[in-house]
Amino acid sequence: MKKLLFFSLFFISTANAGVVIYGTRIIYPAEKNEVLVQLMNQGGRSSLVQSWIDDGDTSLPPEKIKVPFLLTPPVAKVAGDSGQQIKIKKMPNMLPNNKESLFYLNVLDIPPNNPNSTGKNVLKFAMQNRIKLFYRPKGIAPVNRGTFQKLSMKRT
Repeated sequence: MKKLLFFSLFFISTANAGVVIYGTRIIYPAEKNEVLVQLMNQGGRSSLVQSWIDDGDTSLPPEKIKVPFLLTPPVAKVAGDSGQQIKIKKMPNMLPNNKESLFYLNVLDIPPNNPNSTGKNVLKFAMQNRIKLFYRPKGIAPVNRGTFQKLSMKRT
């Protein structure tokens, strides 16, 4: 069984690269009207991308989530080897002014159908990327770089 599994690895075809989000997190300062997020399709084929923001509850579908942000475009076609920008705008709300609020940006990459695979067994995956979106109110001071110099460490 182990030999069969080992040799079957040589016959697996390579997967196409998909849509990636530039950055590992988004910080939305309260004084900005909007924040832009860059998506890049690293594959050769176009993909359909669905984007939404949630508050951490993954059990709700995108159309039932209530967050204080408007995301445009929610659905877009991203051509192969090209990019797409997502615009996030803040809606009027009652978010706390003394702490950051955490939300999540979700990007679902839906691969296209291949006309050459008609009648064949094909397995496709829709990949969802999820990164943190921090809303930073005006009441939070920026990090002072000099504070880190006051840190001291000693071995015990």
